[in-house]
Amino acid sequence: MNAVLAGLGTAEAPHPVAQDEARRFAQATVVRSRPALARMLDVFDRAGIERRTLAAPLAFLEAAPSFAARNDRFAACAPALAAAAARSALDDATVPPADVRGVVLTCSTGLAAPNLDRNLVFDLGFDPGVRRAPLWGLGCAGGVAATALAADLAVALGGPVLAVAIETCSLAFVPSDPSRANLVACALFGDGAAAAVLAPSGDGPTVTAHRSHLVPDTVEAMGWDVVDAGLKVRFAPTLPGIVARHVGPATAALARAAGLARFDRFALHPGGPKILDAYTEALRPPPDDLAAARAVLRRHGNMSSPTALFVLDRLRRAAPPAAGQTLAMLALGPGLAVEGLVLQW
Repeated sequence: MNAVLAGLGTAEAPHPVAQDEARRFAQATVVRSRPALARMLDVFDRAGIERRTLAAPLAFLEAAPSFAARNDRFAACAPALAAAAARSALDDATVPPADVRGVVLTCSTGLAAPNLDRNLVFDLGFDPGVRRAPLWGLGCAGGVAATALAADLAVALGGPVLAVAIETCSLAFVPSDPSRANLVACALFGDGAAAAVLAPSGDGPTVTAHRSHLVPDTVEAMGWDVVDAGLKVRFAPTLPGIVARHVGPATAALARAAGLARFDRFALHPGGPKILDAYTEALRPPPDDLAAARAVLRRHGNMSSPTALFVLDRLRRAAPPAAGQTLAMLALGPGLAVEGLVLQW
């Protein structure tokens, strides 16, 4: 038996920021600490982003808050953001909260114990005995991985399972980090949440396969370095080339797992313009699929784990797959991991 994707929901953070505001912020923080980086400020012009939303105003980050203060802000705002996406997905699936059998929640930009899934249980009215599966550290691949695990749990538990991806990338910003990677992060990342309802039967596309592919010798390509000031972002300049070389074979293996020769459609996580170019080189996705990924990047930035679900939601509304078509939802995370899930309409 295969699960179906019964509903999707998304939620924006409360503070919109235009790209020129983000550029001025980077000049006042990262570039001020390392003036030589001024030559790289054109990354803001090339990012393909017009605006994004943040969990806190830029003034909060400009004051160089400590790691503890930033994480306190995460604990104050992330539960409401996750709940908004979850409610939207449950409404879309017409699933009452009391029917939810499991919650898979992924987040890599804030720390909370108890985990945020506890807030969802009580804020949304789930059974206190609901199955819980918190995930941390999967980065941008987390939304796809959480959806895949929720699909398995929906079949195993015989009822709806909620997958939630919540990230406050801005609150992971380290003000004292004068690195190129930190400047690029300022140009690309935003905050948001997305959720999916997976059910053992019903209306919606069927999950026919999922697969995680780890690329060897790429542990330094992407991730966090834990430093005194917090979570220092790590990006290798070689990342687009790694993606171009490895996403094709990883996607071919995903197709074989689904019993397919190829995919008709793609929901691609827009990590940035160079990552989308790498996807294009390797996969040759249809124009509608690239347009959806670029539209999400333009309006929301790269929100890490929720972003692939934002793209899937936009696709189903703006250019839905036809009956019988297959779609691969793909995202990249630390590892380097290529996370993929197959949907059949």
